Amino acid sequence: MGEAVSVSQTGQRIPERTPFWDNLKGELILLVVFGHLLERMPGGGGSLLYRGIYLFHMPLFVFVSGYLTRCTRHPNYGKILTKLVVPYLVFQTVFCIYYRKPLQFTTPWWILWYVMALVVWRLSVPIFAAVPENRRWWVIAGAFLLGYAVGFDRTVGYYLSLSRILVFLPFFLLGLYRLPGLAGKKISRWLLLAAALGVLALLAGLPGIPGSRFYGSRPYGGDVSASLARLFQYGGALVVGGAVLAFTSRRWCVLSQIGRYSMAIYLLQPLLCDWMRTSLSGFGSPLLCAAGAVLFCAAVAAAGCAVQWVRCRFPDRA
Repeated sequence: MGEAVSVSQTGQRIPERTPFWDNLKGELILLVVFGHLLERMPGGGGSLLYRGIYLFHMPLFVFVSGYLTRCTRHPNYGKILTKLVVPYLVFQTVFCIYYRKPLQFTTPWWILWYVMALVVWRLSVPIFAAVPENRRWWVIAGAFLLGYAVGFDRTVGYYLSLSRILVFLPFFLLGLYRLPGLAGKKISRWLLLAAALGVLALLAGLPGIPGSRFYGSRPYGGDVSASLARLFQYGGALVVGGAVLAFTSRRWCVLSQIGRYSMAIYLLQPLLCDWMRTSLSGFGSPLLCAAGAVLFCAAVAAAGCAVQWVRCRFPDRA
């Protein structure tokens, strides 16, 4: 959830910000908030809309995080500390106190699993960066196999966010390595759209797969359908995610501003979920969820822009 970077022929890091990635992050953070609100509606968590969102939105978010991470043997540890570790410790403390949970830092509270996972993935980048380019497809294939196999281990779950770290690792590596042929560059976007609609139609015909099967947080527990659901998610996320990439705008728009503040929105969204809990449990509708998600994301983005404007208007004179 940061700026894209390019590397010159001399190896120098050149920061840049492109609207495509901000637009994509804007789309995905809207889906994150919308999905969390939809879950609080009666029956919302079992709807096709909810299951369709959870099939691909977090795998694609992880892919974006990998793409925006510099594949180097010398990562910026200071940035990892200030941008990820410190916010995790702060928000984990706040949420534990607010929701009256025992204060601990080894099992992330709800949404904070993603922050912990990002810390682990980015700390592991030097290991993956050392892999020769001609062997990186094999590493990705091994990561998919590991993500599938870990579900058979009943001891791996929420603790240290280990299950999700391993389940979604392949998508992080797909983004990190930026291998040729990704993001639908060599496939017709209309063909990708048709394939994505086919995947969603297949999901509609499989009502026995709840959205919770796509969380990646729990072992299969001996349930064969759960292991098949993970295989379906891996394939479906690649297809639907590819279609989303193909149709994402490459021009600056409102989504660009929302995407710039996706991390702030992600960390603050529990406030919205709590505020709308009563309304959604009583007479909530998908339209109300969508409106709430859009307004909340726009408000946080506007506040972020205002803070940035003040900083530029009154720079530190020290």
